[in-house]
Amino acid sequence: KGAIAEDKVSAFVTQRNIDNAVGFNLGATATIGDTTLLVQFAPITPIIGYKNWEINEDNYLMYNLANHHIDAKMLMSSDESHLNLYTEHTHANNQQEDIVLNINNIKLSELMSVSPFAPPIKGVVSTDMRFHLGESSIGGNGVVSIDDMYFGRDRVGSFQLGVDLNTDKSKKMTADVSLLVDGVKTITATGSLNDTTSTSPINLDFSMIKFPLHVINPFLPRNTAKLSGLLNGEMDVTGDLSAPKFNGYIDFDTTMVKINMIGSSFHFSEDKVPVNDNVITFSGYEIKGANENPLTISGVVDMGDFIAPKIDLTMRARNMQFMNSSRGKGADVYGKGFINLDAGVKGDLSEMDVDASLTLLGGSNITYIMTDATSAITSQSTDEMVKFVQFSDTLEVAEADTVEMSSMALNIDALL
Repeated sequence: KGAIAEDKVSAFVTQRNIDNAVGFNLGATATIGDTTLLVQFAPITPIIGYKNWEINEDNYLMYNLANHHIDAKMLMSSDESHLNLYTEHTHANNQQEDIVLNINNIKLSELMSVSPFAPPIKGVVSTDMRFHLGESSIGGNGVVSIDDMYFGRDRVGSFQLGVDLNTDKSKKMTADVSLLVDGVKTITATGSLNDTTSTSPINLDFSMIKFPLHVINPFLPRNTAKLSGLLNGEMDVTGDLSAPKFNGYIDFDTTMVKINMIGSSFHFSEDKVPVNDNVITFSGYEIKGANENPLTISGVVDMGDFIAPKIDLTMRARNMQFMNSSRGKGADVYGKGFINLDAGVKGDLSEMDVDASLTLLGGSNITYIMTDATSAITSQSTDEMVKFVQFSDTLEVAEADTVEMSSMALNIDALL
């Protein structure tokens, strides 16, 4: 709800759950003066994420319309959590002071609890940032961290993002960014963006040092796959925002993917995969299963168009053991499996041609468990299994015989 009266505009938001518990209750009043815009928050005892908070009674955010000066004093606290946004204002001159944002021990789960549709994320957020607003430059530096982040029941990790960004009057931005995962520096990016004085408005050096792939696992569909190992890489990013150019390499380090359905793992080669002008080149890149006979990949993936990358790959395997597992929890298929494979994939995401020959070799002994098959079949409704229509009724025929069009055409020529 809100109100408008003379020079003031007020808005108040209250949210309740199905049990009538208040999850959010906060409001603000904006006062428009001749040269200033003043915003004050009320009540000073709001509810945010079903928790009681307190705001300093003399809180304010003020913007001077004439000289663009910003002043702030908002100090919020709740138990061990706090959020402070303020300027260290002095009346000696009109120079813009740093705007300080300090957040400590804000629990993501409490903020997410306001919405029943929020993802199941937990973690503790802290921030210590300073923003500099000059006449010809804007910048900011500091640290943003999430400690003990969980997605559902699985721990993702602790993350600390170090940021130092500055822009000048030509709108050129210089950046120095780093990411720590569980206390280890894994990603750095330094360089410039939007440099209109250069033939390459973007000039970034991106480096990935032993990035732990296990942080991806909580976001994968449950019981599908599990990643382990590290990812290294270096990339020079040039060009402009509409057509960036990537040059460098990616390098898997002791990387393994376990496929839950078959209870088997695949090991990725530690050979560097080069990237030249957005073209990723595979030159006999090997992925090994349960024996030493690899699946070999050769060809290119052209990422010149990120929306429709062009793929031209061949895959070959001889006596590759892709499965060597006993019946385990979550495995629908187990046993031993050996294959020969010759395959080619060519096209883009709108039209892909796949030509493959796959042979299951002697010595294979594979069991597929169908524990739920009978109950699944008996529980299926027989309604609409066979539907009789009047062919003279074109609408009814169209509804009964309409296949949803796909945005991708996949042409497969396979020999099994």
